Amino acid sequence: MNRKLLGVAAGLAILTLGACGGTSTSGNATTSPAPSPKASASAAVTPAAVDPCQVVTMSEASQLAGANYATSKEDTTAGGSKICWYGAQTTNVFEVLVATAPSASAAQAAWDQEKSQAAAELQQAAAAGVSINFNISDTNLSGADRAAVGTFSGTISGQTIAGTALYFIKGVNFVAIVDLVLNKTPPTAAAMEAQGQTSLGRLP
Repeated sequence: MNRKLLGVAAGLAILTLGACGGTSTSGNATTSPAPSPKASASAAVTPAAVDPCQVVTMSEASQLAGANYATSKEDTTAGGSKICWYGAQTTNVFEVLVATAPSASAAQAAWDQEKSQAAAELQQAAAAGVSINFNISDTNLSGADRAAVGTFSGTISGQTIAGTALYFIKGVNFVAIVDLVLNKTPPTAAAMEAQGQTSLGRLP
């Protein structure tokens, strides 16, 4: 998948977190593809101590995505979040982001702050070229302080993009697990939640 679509994946992972405030949120927006992965500074004040490639392993990502990933790629955002990419140059991009806040209360506050930011960002994005429909709902993961699951779909350059995402907080750690596909079917929300339960056990 080209860098433009990678930017969409990373942008959605952060942007849609803000829609998780109520029981559910849905809508559509046109969002500008980000040139590189980014994370909210409030959600990633300090460098993450957790290895995102261990939060979801290569074999687990392959099974979830229906792919056969052979390599992973790690990035660190300007805010200190860590991202593990599987299939970074394919049409099936799987992303695991881990951000660490200075305290559990700061992590909770960052989650809530994203709610108000997202609406404004989605409105501002109306001028650029990717139309995205999204649906985000709070969910329950045993052991997580907060959790939400989302699906999204849209078009870019006449092709269909779709994805499934899971977000959760445990203590000081925020985790986003996202699979973005081109002209394919992404994992189900239930499958993502099952992976989330496994991944929670790997966090301190």
